[in-house]
This record gives sequence, C-alpha cells and structure tokens, in this order.
Amino acid sequence: MSSVLASPALPGYAGRLLRWKSATVVSAMVALWVTMAETDRLVAGAVPSGSGASRTVSGLQSPDAAALADSWTLWQGLPQPEAAELGRYLQAYAVADALFALAYFTLLWQTLRQYKWLRGLVVAVLGSELGESVALSHLSTHFHDGGAAQVLAVLAMAKWALLALLLISVFYYRMLRRLMAVWLRRTRQAVLLQRLSVVAVLAVAAMALIPIPGVSDQLPDAQRAWAPEGLAAPHWWLAVLVALAGSAGLFVLGRRRSELAWALYVTRVPKQQAELVWWWYGPALLVGGLILAAAMGRIPLPPSPWMLPFLAVPAIVALLTLLLGGKYPSTLPRPWPRDEPRAITAWRCGDVLACSFLVVSGVALIRTFTGPVLLGAANGGQGPYGWSALFLAIGWLVVLAAFPAMSAFLGRTWRIVTGTVLSGILDPTTPATPAATRASYLTLVFAAVAMLFLLTRPAETTRFLGVPATAVVCVLAWTVVVGFLVIQLQQQRAVWTFEKLGLRANPIVSLVLLVITVTSLGGGDPRIHSIRQAEGSPVRTTRPAVPTYVDQWLAANGGCQVAVPTAAGTVNVRPVVFVAAQGGGIRAASWTADALGRLAGIPCGAQSVILSSGVSGGSLGLVVTQLYGPGESAVAVVDRLAGPEALAAGVAGALAGDLVAGGTDVLVGTGPATAAGAAWQDRAGAMERTWELAAGRLAEAWEPADPANGRTGALVLNSTAAGIGCRLLISQLDLSGAAGTQSGYVAQGAVPRNESCREGPAPLSIDLLAGDACPLHLSWSTAAMLSARFPIISPAGRIPYRNDGECGPDHAYQAIDGGYSEGSGLGTIRDLWPMFRDALTLHNSRLPDGQPFAVPVFLYLQNSAGSDVVARPPALAGEFAVPLLGISAKNLQSEATSWIQRLDADADVCPSAAELCAAAEASFSAGIGGSTVRVSPASRPALDPPLGWTLSPLSRERLQQAMDAETTCPSSAAQCPAFARLLAALRG
Repeated sequence: MSSVLASPALPGYAGRLLRWKSATVVSAMVALWVTMAETDRLVAGAVPSGSGASRTVSGLQSPDAAALADSWTLWQGLPQPEAAELGRYLQAYAVADALFALAYFTLLWQTLRQYKWLRGLVVAVLGSELGESVALSHLSTHFHDGGAAQVLAVLAMAKWALLALLLISVFYYRMLRRLMAVWLRRTRQAVLLQRLSVVAVLAVAAMALIPIPGVSDQLPDAQRAWAPEGLAAPHWWLAVLVALAGSAGLFVLGRRRSELAWALYVTRVPKQQAELVWWWYGPALLVGGLILAAAMGRIPLPPSPWMLPFLAVPAIVALLTLLLGGKYPSTLPRPWPRDEPRAITAWRCGDVLACSFLVVSGVALIRTFTGPVLLGAANGGQGPYGWSALFLAIGWLVVLAAFPAMSAFLGRTWRIVTGTVLSGILDPTTPATPAATRASYLTLVFAAVAMLFLLTRPAETTRFLGVPATAVVCVLAWTVVVGFLVIQLQQQRAVWTFEKLGLRANPIVSLVLLVITVTSLGGGDPRIHSIRQAEGSPVRTTRPAVPTYVDQWLAANGGCQVAVPTAAGTVNVRPVVFVAAQGGGIRAASWTADALGRLAGIPCGAQSVILSSGVSGGSLGLVVTQLYGPGESAVAVVDRLAGPEALAAGVAGALAGDLVAGGTDVLVGTGPATAAGAAWQDRAGAMERTWELAAGRLAEAWEPADPANGRTGALVLNSTAAGIGCRLLISQLDLSGAAGTQSGYVAQGAVPRNESCREGPAPLSIDLLAGDACPLHLSWSTAAMLSARFPIISPAGRIPYRNDGECGPDHAYQAIDGGYSEGSGLGTIRDLWPMFRDALTLHNSRLPDGQPFAVPVFLYLQNSAGSDVVARPPALAGEFAVPLLGISAKNLQSEATSWIQRLDADADVCPSAAELCAAAEASFSAGIGGSTVRVSPASRPALDPPLGWTLSPLSRERLQQAMDAETTCPSSAAQCPAFARLLAALRG
C-alpha cells in the first residue's frame, strides 16, 4: 500500500480514498454484533423445566445486570447435557464480545489517544469489557460460582458508567467538538448526494440483517436452504453473481455521482441549461412498456384514469417551464465555494457504499449460518451443518477482506485507468465521455431487461433466481432506473419550475415518491388487488346452520368413545374437539397439518374435530388438511408449499409488478390466458397460483362444510377489514343464527350496516359468505390467502360489499391478515361457542342411558415458541412513566391465555341435573390437564422457523422435533405434554 501511495501518478488525496482499516473494523463490529445477537437467541432458549424463566447474556451485561444475577441460579436447574450445551454458547458469546470490545477500542484509541484523560477512560472501558468476557467464560462451566456472578454484574455496571463518563468527557474538549461537527456535516452532505446507493444498501440490510425473530427471519431461512446442497446449490451462485454485479453497479453509480461533487466544489464548472427532453423519460418508458406488453398479450385490462398522475407530473413541469420560463426567467445560481474536502468525502462515500453492499452480503451469511454452526458444534451435528460452516467462513472472509481488496485493486489500477476511456466512467475528476454515456445506457438496458422479466415472467424468473437474488435484483433494478435519470440530469441546471422554488437540482426521487403517494390515495385502482374468482362449482352449495350441523356431525362421527373412571363406575365420553390454529405463515401451516395428522392417526381422533378456526398460515394448514387428510400426507403437501417459490413470487410482486401497477396503473398480465391476453394477478394471486401448482386441489372451489369430516370439522378462516377493524369470516357454516348484534344497537344511516360489524352474525365480525353479501366464488387457495394477507409480502385484498343494494369495486373491504384483529383463532371459537354449547347440552340431555356424553376439548395449535416462558414483572416505574406502561395492558385481555381461561370457565355442556355427565366430564378433563390443550414448541436452543412463506430443511426439522416432543411422554408422567395426554386418552 505504501508503494502505491508513493507513486507520482497518484494525486495527494488518494490516501484518503484508499483507506480501509477503519471501514474494516466497523464491518467486523457489525458482524460481531450480529454474531452475539444470534448466539443470544440460542441462550434465550435454555429454559429450565418448570421455571418459566428465560435469560440472555445481553441482560447480564446491561446496566440492570445486578437484577439479573439470578440467571446463574436458574441455569443450575438445567439437566447436565443442556447445561453443557448452554456453556458452549456462553463461551462463543464471550469470545465474540471480547473481539467486539477490541474492535471499538481500536477506533476510540485512534481518535482519542492524544488526550490523556480520555485515553485512560478508553483503557478502563476495555479492561471492564475484557473482564466481563473472562468472567462469562469462567461462569460458562461454573454456574454455581456466586462470587464470579457478582463480579460480572459489577464489571457490567462499571462498563456502562465508564462509557457514560467517556461520552460526557468527549464534549468537554472544544477541538473534539469541532472535529465531530465537521465530520457529521461532511457525512450528511455526502450521504445526501449518494442517497440512491444509501437506499439500496439499507434496503438489503433491512431484509437480511435485523437479528430479531419473526418476519426478519425469512431471508436468512431462505439462504439456509442452500446448506443441504452446499456449493452445488444454484441459488447460491446466483446470489453471489447478483451481489458482485450490484456492488460493481453501485461503484459506478457512486463515481458518476461524484462527478457532480467535483464539478460543484472543485472545478466549479457552470451547469448546462436544462433540457426538457429528459422529463419525458418516464412517460416514454411507460408508453414503450405498454406497447411491448400489449404486443405480447400482457395487458388484459385497459389503463384507467389512475395513470394520469404519472403522466401529469412531468407534463406540468414541462408546460410551466415552456409557458412561463421565457417571460419570467430564473437567475443562474451562484457557484458553490471551492471545497475539495467535501468533494473527496462524497467520492469516498460512494466507494464505501459500493463495498458496503458486499459487506452486507457477507454479514447476511454470518447471520444466516451462525446459529446452525453453533448448534452443530454444541450437539455434534452432521450433514448440512458442515456446509453451514463453509458458508459462515465465506461470510467472514467477505467482511474482513472486502475493503482491503477494494483499496488494493483501486490503488493498482489507478494509473491504468487514467487517460483511458474508463476514466470517464471511474474517475470523477474527468468529465463524462461518450464511453461513460454508453456505459450508462448499457446499464439501463440490463436493468430494464431484468425488470421486464420480473414483470412479464415473474414465476419463471423468481424460480430461477431464488428468494435472495430476487430481492436484490429488484432493489438494484429500481436503483439503476432512477439513478440513470438522476445522472443524466445532474450536470444540468434545475428546470425553471424548480429554480423558481429555490432548488439547485431537480428533485427526481421526491417526485417519484410523490407520484406513488398520489396514485395510492383513496386505495388506488380497485382492480389491482381485487381477489381472484374461482372456476368451477363446488359439490356442496348450501352451508348448514350450526344446530343442524352439530346434529349431522354427531350422527356421522359416532365411532369415538373413551372410557373414564368416576365414583359411579366407568363412563363413556365422546370427545368433541374445537381447533384453533394460530397464525404464523408457512410454519403455522406445517405445525397445524402435523398436529392434526397425528390426531387423525388415531381412529378416535379422526372422528373428533367438529370446528376449526384458523388465522393466516394456520388457515392454510387447515385447508390442506381438509383437502388432503384422508389420502396424501398433509405435512408432505405443506412441505411442497414451503419451498422458496411462493415467497420469491411475493417479493417480486411487491418490488416489481404491484409497484409498477400502483405507480403507473399498468397492469401487466401474468396469470392464466384469457380472451384479452394473460390475466392480471397481484402478488397475492401469484402466490396462490404457486400454491396451486404445488397442490392442485387448492385450485378447486371452496365449498360448505361436510358433516362427515371429523379430521378438521367445519372451517372458519379469519381475516381483518383494515380501517374499520372488523373481523372477516370465511365460514363453511351459516352463522346467521349467532347472536352477535350489540344489545340496543340500531343501524345508523351515516354508517351503513355493511360498513359496521356491530350488527352481524358474530361479535364484531362480518360473514363474507352470508346470503345478503356480494357473491364470492373463492378457490381454497384464495380463501386461505384472504386470512393470510400480511403486508408487505401480500397486499390487502378488495372484497366488495353491498352499497344501496349494489356490489361494485368502489365499495369494498380491504382484507388483511386475521392476526391484526386476533391472531390465535381462539377468539372466533369463543364467540361461536355459545351456539355449539347449547347444541351439545341439548344432545347430552337427550341421551339414552349408557350412551357416551359429548365432552368439549379446545385444541390450541400455537406454532410460536415461548408459551412456557413467563415475562418478568417490570420494575416499579416513576409516576410520569406509569401511564405509558399501562397502555399495553388491554392487549393482555385479548391474548391467547385469556381466551383459554374464558373457554375453560364456560366448557360445561352437561344439563343442570346430570351428575353422572358432570362427573365424566370432570374426569376426562382432569386426565388431559383441563378442557383446553395447548400444543406449542417448547423453548430450547434452536433455530426459530421464520414468520413467512418459506421453510428451510433445518426449520422443518426443528418443527418436527418440537412436535415429536409434544406427542411423547417422558418417564415422568407429571411432565407429560397435554397433547400427548390427549392422544393417549383417545387411544383408550
């Protein structure tokens, strides 16, 4: 590096541009932080049996460390193998924490070492950090060492006190304050200039790096699907190519943007006069795309007035300039003062962002594979864990080598590039050459071709690319399309319209956002997210009322009887199971199908379920089980649905097809062929079609309940009407007999009945298939998706309701995920329970002597882990903070546990004088631990399956192991899971 910098061919500022050490240290810090966060998630899964307590290492190192010192006492309650496993995770965390401390010490020392007082504080902080790591490493094998635990707590509190003192002391020095102010100002200016690259990097980082469970686990889990194939996985190589191409593209974009900074602040060359021709760039792309799509038969619906904002904005700007520019000329803005450091900072910022794109890709690998590698190392894992270690090593190699490699490459090629055609592309000090212009056009063509494939062939394109590459390609394509226009206009003055407003540059990005906002007002074009209509007719067309259905179901499913002991002798009971399937994406579908499959594996269990309420992925699992339960394994079907195709289609739709449709009102057809060409389908429709390709029966028409079905019973799928907040029900039963109308409520003219759920079949609910509702011809896949539209991956679906007796697109519910109103499915069971309770009580009152009593069982399928963890009560708060803490109290009353308690308290279906029925009911409930059975993955150090629409083999393995544990009784009967006890009772 020193020989390169000494070369006379390099300018004096080259040293600033080729620095790499600080950037590498920051990259390593981000990677180490992600490593610690992923390790801490494994630690949080170590919950001693019966304690209900979960602890984290980050808590032990927090300012509140003293209050959490009991963690070591709790962990002493772990069995020896689990304690040893936890110890390995603690050791890994201690190593990562020590390296993290050394990394930020390096940065602080480099900046503050000339100040004696600050230098001492930095050393003290490092000492406390390393002391923490040593104490943690010791405690990882000595949980009982109370003295070491106290030392760790003291060191943690000392560290935070020293950091606070260091921060205060830094502001004491005037020179440091001035340096910080200058650095912040320069950074802000550079980031604003390179904002397109910033958005691209942050967008990918947000999808891949946030280490919290749930939705943010989707992309990492999609990458874990590479592990079984290793380097032979084609999607891995495509992701590598896309990452390299993206980094190169952002590098060129950054250098071209730096041309503007050099011209403004160094050479101070006046900008050219504005050319209005570029204001027709967007409309020209739109018209050209329309012509091409129409020629390909891809415009099934004509454009509507919602296209006007996209055309009107550039037209208004151009017309105002043409009509008024000559009459009221604007003045040439004064040149910026010469400021070479500002230009160099912008140049450096562009290079750093391009390299950061690669670093983010490396950190994404670290986040993805840290958990599998630690699990494999702690438990002797085989198979995919070995490939996981290789991918993890590649991630670390990218993080540590990206900036040094870029610096070395740029330093060695600087002289080669200077004076060649490449200088116009890569050297911001050289004005743009024809070669640079041609390169820009070529880049635009590549981006346009990628976008064209995503718009017209989304299924094939996303299947080829895979989820990670699809997401990155979409982000990069939009960055290039918008960036091309920005670059073409950056050397021109702002058009007259904006110069009169005091702007020095055309606000391209702001105008794009303005157009998207305007076209979405009032919900936008109602055709974009209208739900698909099914083809064909169902076998059954009439939904049975609840009392009729209960009688028919009891008559058709009479083979399930269980003998229970009572004081009067053995009595037979007949379990009647009500299922609530929690939402949670495809993991919920897998969990639901597996649980019901194991229940139906028992002859008695296959005739026991009378009603099932589902939310989101739980609804999909119920639908698949009802369609495939008697034949093909429902779990195998869900495994096919859990491939990456559906999520990739959703990502492509969100970032390409639906975005174009929402911003321009061009609906590019990608669905089944029609007389007008390929049918339009939004991303939800694309996901439904993907499901139907994997499971053909999902394309069949939705139909009413079959009373002979004892595997799932009648289905009620839950959605939510955005805005009004009402629960939308897709029910196989006629719910018109439910007493859901609010007492004393009178419909008001200002709020029509169909826009309020205070008057309807169930409390605060709307039956979408009611006789007076707008006709809906749903397929099974569309019905399941209505319950599972979790923005942003799947959009709100438009469902028309009657307005003055008419059905039209202008009056429609916006259906979103049922979890927005109530995510467990238990709320619907509880609301419909009075009708079923009355019917079952009437049945029990009419039974001849010796016939089995109907006994309700509420089976709650909770796919998310953590039901065995009880949150610590918060510390007492100050008086001003109490109202804020109390805001969330109402949420507890609609949490799953509250519904379970309500159902338990109201589960009696015995007539008032039927003592034998009551005794049998009590005996059966006592045998399974109550009338409500919760089936939930027990907390343990493991990979959390994502809240999304794809599952890697590792996640599916985790769910299967968790279900095995829920259906198996250990040697101690007291620890037997409730589901295992229910299955044992049904076996007899």
